[in-house]
Amino acid sequence: MKKGTGLRYTPVNDAALLPRYLIEQIKPAVPDIDRLYNVLKAASSSESFWSINFIGVFADHEHIIKGFMWFTLNPITRVLHCHMLSVDKEYQNRGILSEAKNIGKKLMREVGAAKLTLATRSPKAFERVGLKRSEMTVMELEE
Repeated sequence: MKKGTGLRYTPVNDAALLPRYLIEQIKPAVPDIDRLYNVLKAASSSESFWSINFIGVFADHEHIIKGFMWFTLNPITRVLHCHMLSVDKEYQNRGILSEAKNIGKKLMREVGAAKLTLATRSPKAFERVGLKRSEMTVMELEE
């Protein structure tokens, strides 16, 4: 078996390309997927949106989208944050985290980011590919 996923990562500027099932499988669940699509569609019509947001897809050899990532750059702190990473179950546990980390590192260099952050329910999986726990703790307030 070939090492890695064999998927090709391509930046895109159309969130409508993101397959719904990839968003539906994210845990914790995205509360309103239609709203996510609408917000990304509205925001992406602005040229400034693409100066701080970076969306890319993972496609197979037939150009079928099998995954995606969404990053945002905070231009003040120079922190690149990965909001979402999702890949088809067929490609999970085949090196996608290492591939995503390498893409994140490349994007950091391109945009001049000092750090890359993400929130996860699976920190040990990310630690295995070289990420470390931040000194910051994510806090939340629900209504």
